[in-house]
Amino acid sequence: MKRFFGFLVFVAVVLPILAHNHHHPQRTAADIARKQTEMLVRELHITDSILRDTLLRMHLKYAKKRNDSTYTRADAIQCMLLIQEELKQILSPELFEAFMNRQLN
Repeated sequence: MKRFFGFLVFVAVVLPILAHNHHHPQRTAADIARKQTEMLVRELHITDSILRDTLLRMHLKYAKKRNDSTYTRADAIQCMLLIQEELKQILSPELFEAFMNRQLN
């Protein structure tokens, strides 16, 4: 009987610990880029497939940089500024203005 209760205590303690340590798979750079592109396309109502592909390639380039183990907060700020500059070149003036207004809201 003591063994049975010991086993129950063991199961009651170990199973929640094992369940809590279940790791979620990390998103890949491609997943992150796809998600960011989808959000931008949806928010700016972009329908042009060439523009969408260009945005995806841009987001993928910066998402790959984020996966670097030496990526710091300063690098993140620099990337945000570079993305903003690149978007200024890619988007039309009207879309870029809508993007900047979205950032402020």
